[in-house]
Amino acid sequence: MTNRIAVFPGTFDPITYGHLDIIQRTAKLFDNVLIAVAVGKHKTPLLPLEQRVIVIKSVIESLPNVHVHPLDGLLSDFLHKHQAHYVIHGLRKTSDLEREMQLNDTQKQLYPTLESLFLLSSPNYRHISSTFVREIAFFGGDIASFVPVTVKQVIQEVLAGEI
Repeated sequence: MTNRIAVFPGTFDPITYGHLDIIQRTAKLFDNVLIAVAVGKHKTPLLPLEQRVIVIKSVIESLPNVHVHPLDGLLSDFLHKHQAHYVIHGLRKTSDLEREMQLNDTQKQLYPTLESLFLLSSPNYRHISSTFVREIAFFGGDIASFVPVTVKQVIQEVLAGEI
């Protein structure tokens, strides 16, 4: 039997309960799930890549078939390197679908054996976005209902200049 490997790419700045919901659901469907934490060159991340990788590892440690890797390059190269053929896309709203379809079409040209799976966000998490979480935290709001405690602590330390 083949080892079915799925990749869930993103910047995860920060990882939210919505991301974790998609990860947990994907972990039930695949032998291994690789969280590909992107540098995010098109964004200005709050947390450095290394810190995001560490934080994500800490919040997924109860999922033995989920692994975290930095992604600094093309997703197609990452897929090839890890012999993965499935990419997971979480969809919160209809506009996410258009963007993810465009990304999928481009990636499919670079990696023809790619299969994309689109998972709808659970209704409880559909409103959560990393952008909103960063903004709420920046202005001193409570983000406890959006992210795990570990993530909240790291964000508070970064905003306080401790990291």
